[in-house]
Amino acid sequence: MDITILKELKNSRGEIKTKIVRITNKVPSKGLKFDTVNTLYQELLLKYKASNITIVAKPLDGNFITLKSSSNLDDNLKHQSDKYYDSLPKAIKKRVCGIYYSVDISIQY
Repeated sequence: MDITILKELKNSRGEIKTKIVRITNKVPSKGLKFDTVNTLYQELLLKYKASNITIVAKPLDGNFITLKSSSNLDDNLKHQSDKYYDSLPKAIKKRVCGIYYSVDISIQY
């Protein structure tokens, strides 16, 4: 798993207020599985409040899905992409559902 810091937003005193991190698999064609993202989210909850975390994923079809918004305070991610893929044939849905090219996590301090 590769972790890249995309952006750090600082206030006028130079303190980091928001950090945006991108997580990808070392082999991009295999992607990141939903269970891996959910495990990472559980680890983040030990350090940060749920209201300070936002997670946006890029599925294999190239669009973006919000897996966790700041207003969602659940301690477990719900698989939002199930609704997203309902219109696809079952064979395609089974192959691409729950697998992401990348996941962007935004943390507010």
